[in-house]
Amino acid sequence: MSQEGSYGRWTISSSDESEEEKPRPDEPSTSFLPHAEQGAASEAKYTCSEARKAAHRRKIAPVKFSNAESVSEASPPKRQKGGSQEDLGWHLSSSEDELPTNSEPLNGVFPSRCILGLFMSIVANCPCSFFEFNNQTLLLIDCFSELPVTSFLPPIQFNYCFDVDWLVKQYPPEFRKKPILLVHGDKREAKAHLHAQAKPYENIALCQAKLDIAFGTHHTKMMLLLYEEGLRVVIHTSNLIHADWHQKTQGIWLSPLYPRIVHGTHRSGESTTHFKADLISYLMACNAAPLKEWIDTIQEHDLSETNVYLIGSTPGRFQGNQKDNWGHFRLRKLLKEHASSIPKAESWPIVGQFSSVGSMGADESKWLCSEFKESLVTPGKESRTPGSTVPLHLVSASPP
Repeated sequence: MSQEGSYGRWTISSSDESEEEKPRPDEPSTSFLPHAEQGAASEAKYTCSEARKAAHRRKIAPVKFSNAESVSEASPPKRQKGGSQEDLGWHLSSSEDELPTNSEPLNGVFPSRCILGLFMSIVANCPCSFFEFNNQTLLLIDCFSELPVTSFLPPIQFNYCFDVDWLVKQYPPEFRKKPILLVHGDKREAKAHLHAQAKPYENIALCQAKLDIAFGTHHTKMMLLLYEEGLRVVIHTSNLIHADWHQKTQGIWLSPLYPRIVHGTHRSGESTTHFKADLISYLMACNAAPLKEWIDTIQEHDLSETNVYLIGSTPGRFQGNQKDNWGHFRLRKLLKEHASSIPKAESWPIVGQFSSVGSMGADESKWLCSEFKESLVTPGKESRTPGSTVPLHLVSASPP
């Protein structure tokens, strides 16, 4: 169903495929048929954006530098820490190969190393001046391995792009047969390709998030990790593919380990930032039956230690009170309520970094430098900084 709006015509979609769109069991999708052309074997085994495929091609055929001092082949990442790695319980991996069967848990090291739980992914061969920052870096396995393997319960992974074979290898061997739920937004050929990737793994189930408008994209990158001892939420910036975790600067937020609410205590387990309610609201917006069980699981845990706000984004059109629930309007509301005004705010530029760009309006006045920019220049209730006076700089991670 199409409707007219201030941004043009848009279409409401149930996100379910029509009968003619569904892949037939006896006809494999062309997205994962073997190619006869030379070099096709080097193509990525996952489906995602053209920008991501281009990045993969650059990795297969990297640019050659003539400078003799340029960094050679990256060696496995190393951490600079006081004391031995064994004393701290760290298990290091290149995040590429099979992990040894005697992998050790992290024994609760990383939550105490960063007050807000913010970390970066490991980049090998950093100059000495970066070792201090490399102490707050993690591998994907680090997100899983804090507690003994016997306590690990079925996790859930939200993402835009999956390489299922690679993802399974990132789990410690003891975890790899445990059930895993992958939440995605793929349709048609991409969906058929993902199902083909997951088919060899009986323990992997797929869940399609509902995208209620034609332009909707499921770009969430989140893990919900459940243990006998509690629940952990991980929100990050990486697709679950090798190219995003190898020599890339990615952000990772790890929550505290949330304990179960003791029965009969009548505690809500909510934080002062309303993180629990916002997380549940996001899962409900995905409108997928398998997530109902996870909503109940979150309700059973105490998230009161959370000291950050969750800003979710979900496809749709929102008006009235709902307008401030999602996306940059939610950010605008939080900045106005909790940030402080700063002197000479008009001289502070806004810097945005992105790897891909969608539609930003017919010209800068339609959305980018009006609605969106206005959300970023309103810190504090008394802020009167006109958005038009604040410089805006956009940085692309790759050539257009």
